[in-house]
Amino acid sequence: MYTAFLTLGLATATAALATATAKTPNTFSPGFLLVVHVTNPDQDFTPSVNNAAVNSIHAGPGFRVATISPALTDGHVFYQNGTLDQAEDGETTVLFDSATPPTPFGILVQDPSAPMDNIAINAGPGSYNSVNGDPAVNAALVNGLGEGTYLVCNATVPYYHQNFLTLQYAYEGEETPEECVEVELVPQCAELNELPPGSHSSHEHALSVRCYEDATVVDWS
Repeated sequence: MYTAFLTLGLATATAALATATAKTPNTFSPGFLLVVHVTNPDQDFTPSVNNAAVNSIHAGPGFRVATISPALTDGHVFYQNGTLDQAEDGETTVLFDSATPPTPFGILVQDPSAPMDNIAINAGPGSYNSVNGDPAVNAALVNGLGEGTYLVCNATVPYYHQNFLTLQYAYEGEETPEECVEVELVPQCAELNELPPGSHSSHEHALSVRCYEDATVVDWS
């Protein structure tokens, strides 16, 4: 990352204000992309996975594996599902609509007692996930099962017997594998489409979450 050193006090103040604004988004949307931010650029892949989008690949009937794509247009439009009480209790899930008719597929992170593995995005509610609602900190996806860090890994997907760039999660105390880089998953506002009649999905409890208009330009340094 290159940092421009400004000599004018006014310019410095303006830049600081812009950074502070970028770090505390005041925009809300029920739909959002999840954009990858590599937390340590020195450990990034070549080519970089920074600013890639989270999507998934088919891995069997009703089963998908969370992957990333360099094109934001290929990212899934997610939504945070739950009541206000569930949001307060940290019991919301993060879904996207797939299949025909549209069906909810939820992000499923392994339990803290289970071995590290590729994150699934399967038909159903998934595990507890949410976008951080605290306006004093950066907006990012939070795993409700325990503190740790999301990873992008060059890992094998058994269904295909080949490697993909997949999402994984390391809980506190677990080492990051050599083939993985630590990341934040940052919400970028996106339109949540209307569902057609006969859908298995419902957006009745899609909560508006804090998100960035353009997550690719957010400077977290």
